[in-house]
Order: sequence, then C-alpha cells, then structure tokens
Amino acid sequence: MATMGLASGYQNLPSGNWVPAVYSQKVQKFFRRASVVEDITNTDYAGEIENFGDTVNIVKEPSITVSDYARGQTVNTQTLADDKLQLTVDQGSYFAFKVDDIEERQSHVNWEALATSSGAYSLKRNYDYNVLKNIYDNAATSAANTGTDGSLHHQLFTSNWEKQVLKLWINQ
Repeated sequence: MATMGLASGYQNLPSGNWVPAVYSQKVQKFFRRASVVEDITNTDYAGEIENFGDTVNIVKEPSITVSDYARGQTVNTQTLADDKLQLTVDQGSYFAFKVDDIEERQSHVNWEALATSSGAYSLKRNYDYNVLKNIYDNAATSAANTGTDGSLHHQLFTSNWEKQVLKLWINQ
C-alpha cells in the first residue's frame, strides 16, 4: 500500500494507511465490430410480427420477361405470377440481467445502461453468427444447383470462395 508524505505539524491519520481509492467515471468497453448482416438483410416486415411462431406471407415481385420486338409483330402478354415467401418466426434470442437497488443508488456507473448496451451488441453478434452460419451451411446446396455454365456465380460457389470468407467471419 502506498504511503503519503506528511506536512510538518500534521497529526490527523499520521500512519498514512488511509489512502482513498479512486474510481474512474469511465468504463472500459470491449471492441464492438460492425454487423455485416444488417447491411445485407432488411427489417421491412418486423412491424407485422407480434409473437414467436407468427407467420408473415410476403408476396414476391413478379419477374417480367423482356422480348425483342419487330414492327408489326403481335405482342404476346405474360401471365403474372403471385408467388410468395413465408417468414415464420421460429428462432429467438434474449438477454436478461438484474441490477441491485443498492448498486443502482450507490454506484458511479450506470449498470443498467452498460448491460443493455452490451446485451444489444451480443444480440447483433449472435444474429450475424446465425445468419452467416446458415448461409455457409447451405452454400454446398446452392453450389449443387448452379450447374456448370461457367458463369461467375457458378465459379464462386464451386471454388468455395464464399464459404471460405464466411468461415473466416464466423470464426472471429
């Protein structure tokens, strides 16, 4: 324990054993990397989901075929498809913590805000991991369905380039 020098004539706590502990008002936060999945996904339908197990039917934009036209030609119309996607909420994550009343009142740190921030980051990291792992696990299935047409899409999947990038990200 550190001792302090005493001024001449100073009599209060003369042994120098009482040295107040100083706590910083700042907290050392861990490094938070940016979410990748947030940039390649959307939350357009989040407002339509209310409970775990809900299913949202999403109508897909129709694909339109463009054909060459020659003057005087009969134009053939295309029948529109009303395909849909079904989004079922079948996975979820949460975090929970407790801040003691005494800690809340006597601490110089806002534990609730710190824990909430940390929990939100952990949810994002968990979200990234699950989505990217799903893409990685299903990349082989996608590669099998691409054919051997020599396209860039085919080359990327068969060279496992995407799987290697995803594997690096997942294992960080």
